[in-house]
Amino acid sequence: MSSLDSTDLAGISTNDQDIYLFYQRSGNIVEAFTEQESSPPTESVNVASDAQNNGSPLTAYYVKEDQDHDKKSTIHLIYINKDRTLVEKVRVLPGEDWQDAPKPPGEAVDQSRICSDVSQIDRGPDSPPGSQWVYFTSQEGNKLPLTELRRNNKGNFHIERVLPEKSLSLPGTHLACVVTRERVDVYHQDHDKNIKLWRHETQKSSSWEDMGTVVEGRKVMVNTPLAAVNKDGMNHLIYADNQMKIMDMVEGKTIQVASRIYGNAGINAIPYKDRVVLFYKLIDPVGAIGTASYRDGKWKEEGPFIK
Repeated sequence: MSSLDSTDLAGISTNDQDIYLFYQRSGNIVEAFTEQESSPPTESVNVASDAQNNGSPLTAYYVKEDQDHDKKSTIHLIYINKDRTLVEKVRVLPGEDWQDAPKPPGEAVDQSRICSDVSQIDRGPDSPPGSQWVYFTSQEGNKLPLTELRRNNKGNFHIERVLPEKSLSLPGTHLACVVTRERVDVYHQDHDKNIKLWRHETQKSSSWEDMGTVVEGRKVMVNTPLAAVNKDGMNHLIYADNQMKIMDMVEGKTIQVASRIYGNAGINAIPYKDRVVLFYKLIDPVGAIGTASYRDGKWKEEGPFIK
């Protein structure tokens, strides 16, 4: 089940039960599955065979009651394929087959990464339970604004721009987003290596607000991988520092997660039961993907998830 050196990672939990991890092996995007943490992940199965040879940006999320599928639970996988086209695939649980969804709108630049989140709660008339958000980098002239895809749990995505008048991002920046009842937070890296936060308040305003730098560029690896998750009302922002250590910024405090990031591989974090789980590629054993867990204010490296 060895993964591509530059694989992106996307983990989900189905209602705090089973865990799925999507990653790339050669030109294929594959899925690993573990049931209730009671056993090692099953043998990975192929989900898509049109991935980029050097690694496709990918993201995934779980919808508890999908209005497009008779309120059944679904898993959505979105990635940028070898033709640099956005692709969405959907799996209706408890089935095992993947369906091709209509092509999402918009075009990502060649270096774009991708992230997503979903809200299982009612955030107001425009955001019913199961609403979905996806972000990637697009291009307008010499600027690289962020593009938002939004689906209010039914029908096709519609497209929005996040501050298109600004040149927001370092080319190739990783992206991370968090959706809560109160707001949408999007993190990215700018041209000075700073990790920046843009925020959209659900009730207060229809515009995005520049929340400024959350981690200074001098402390951050260039093109750092990014992951973000909200647990117990707190945002965890996970990144690689200038020593290539994996760090977590939570409530203004920085905590070491793991001693080393692996090259250009992505990372991903999910809330799971009483903790946060981070997926990241290990230095040793070669090709393995590991996990680390945060609970009670501390991170613990758990070792290989996929060998």
